[in-house]
Parts: sequence; C-alpha cells; structure tokens
Amino acid sequence: MSQKEEAVREAAIAVLEHGGPACLTDPKAVMRTLGRAYDLGATQDDVIAEMKRVRAAGIAGGPGPASAGGDA
Repeated sequence: MSQKEEAVREAAIAVLEHGGPACLTDPKAVMRTLGRAYDLGATQDDVIAEMKRVRAAGIAGGPGPASAGGDA
C-alpha cells in the first residue's frame, strides 16, 4: 500500500469514527488525517470512495451494508 493509499484509509476511518455531528473524536485530529491525505495527492472523492469501502467492510463507524436506516 502506498503512502497515499495508507493516508486515505486512515482519513476515511478517522472521519467515520468521528461520527458526524456526534463529535465522538477530536475534530482537529480528523482534519490532520485529511490534510495528510490531501498533501499526498488524494482528493475528496478518493476519501469518500474509501469511506464507502471501509463502511461496507465493517471496519469502522456507522451502520454496515445491512442497515438502510429507518426503524429496526
């Protein structure tokens, strides 16, 4: 895995673990991981695509692919 791919994976996981408005982690740490990925040439689309892969694999934060939201 290249440095860029590794940084994108770390950023995707950091964003998912942050939990959006719930702010479960330090937002500055999330921004640092995103900044590192962008500095290595990643784009927002790269990070979003990796977030989808990570979530589908059940690696970090949020509902897995079986969840479509709504009432359980």
